[in-house]
Amino acid sequence: MLLVSVLWLLAAYHLVTGAVALFAPASVPLMLRKLYDITIPPGESWQYASAIVGAFALVIGGLAVTAARAPATHAPVIAALLTLQLCRVYCRLRYHALLGRAFGVRARANVAAVVILLLESAVLVQAFV
Repeated sequence: MLLVSVLWLLAAYHLVTGAVALFAPASVPLMLRKLYDITIPPGESWQYASAIVGAFALVIGGLAVTAARAPATHAPVIAALLTLQLCRVYCRLRYHALLGRAFGVRARANVAAVVILLLESAVLVQAFV
């Protein structure tokens, strides 16, 4: 089932990136470069924010694991994951110029991220139709 596969993918993504951000924040710039084409400016000021976001990602990953194991009984969790992905699309579109200026994100990479997020969202919507 495609829905279960996407839920496991979201779980793995959030658990891995969350663990890196929380427990190895010095690795975050490389991770962001590889995953999102983001270049973090020099300095350490981003490390605390990365750790906090990592904690959120770990919780989201745990919720995705719960939903992946029994999607039919976890519609509210799937709705929350869908909301998260759609909010990420909104941020990518609204702040595309800022992403380019501040973090060096190329337009092509940003569009690719939006497409992936929308595809994931389309699969998550299937839980409700």
